[in-house]
Amino acid sequence: MFCNKMRKSKLFSLPFKLIAVSIVCFLIIGMVNLKDLCSTQDVNSQIESYNYAVGTQTIGSKYKFTNETMLVETALEIEKMGSNL
Repeated sequence: MFCNKMRKSKLFSLPFKLIAVSIVCFLIIGMVNLKDLCSTQDVNSQIESYNYAVGTQTIGSKYKFTNETMLVETALEIEKMGSNL
């Protein structure tokens, strides 16, 4: 009877040990990769190389603050917001 219990406990402890070792290895690898991902220079270069476009429009504007035409006035305001087009 004692031998039978010992076999069951060894059978139970082997998968438990494998899972524990796997979790520890996963955490260690994750910490190493996290260190590489957190470099500010790398993040900044990824942001700068990202291809994106943000748009706005000047259709149907209802204001007039200057003596310029509506199209020129809205274009100047869009340029002030940071447009480079």
